[in-house]
Amino acid sequence: MQMLPSERIVFQFDPKEKERWKRGELIDEWFGKYPFLFDSDNWRNAKFPTHAERAQHEYGYHFAEWYSAIQLYKRYKLLSVVGKYTFKSHRWKWAALHMIMPRKEDRDVIIGKKRPDLLVYTKDYSQYCFAEVKGPGDRLSAEQKRDFKDIADTLKVGVHYVHLQESDEYAR
Repeated sequence: MQMLPSERIVFQFDPKEKERWKRGELIDEWFGKYPFLFDSDNWRNAKFPTHAERAQHEYGYHFAEWYSAIQLYKRYKLLSVVGKYTFKSHRWKWAALHMIMPRKEDRDVIIGKKRPDLLVYTKDYSQYCFAEVKGPGDRLSAEQKRDFKDIADTLKVGVHYVHLQESDEYAR
C-alpha cells in the first residue's frame, strides 16, 4: 500500500510563517501544538542553533522539515521523526526508529548513508517511508540521489520528495 499519493509532493506555505519562524515565534508554538512530531532535541536545535548553523538559521533552517512534518500529519494523518533518527544520543528518535524498523538488518541499510530528512510512519508503526524536504531553490545532490535510491530499492519503501513553495495566495 502506498502511504503517500505520489513520489513528489508539493506544499505551499505563507512566506509570513517563514518570517515568524526566523524570529523564533513559531518554534514554541509548533512544539507545543505537535509534541508527537517534535522532541526536545528538535526544539533545542531550532531554537538555539549551533554556531555553524546560525547562518543557515537566518534563512529559516529547519523550517521546511517542521512545516512538512506538520502538513504530512494534517493531510495524511502520518507521523514523522524529524532528522537524526539514527543517532543514539537522540533517545526518543532512536526508540521510534526501533519501533518503526524493528529488524536490525533494515536499520543497517540507512546507517552511514545520506538519510532523508523525515522518517514517516503510521500511528500503529505498521508502515513507513521516507521524505526528503527541499525548500525553494534547493536540489538533491548526486550523493542523496544515489543513497535514496539504494534505500528505496533495498528496503522496498518509498522515498518521497517534498517540495515547499511560497504561495502567492497569501500575498493578498
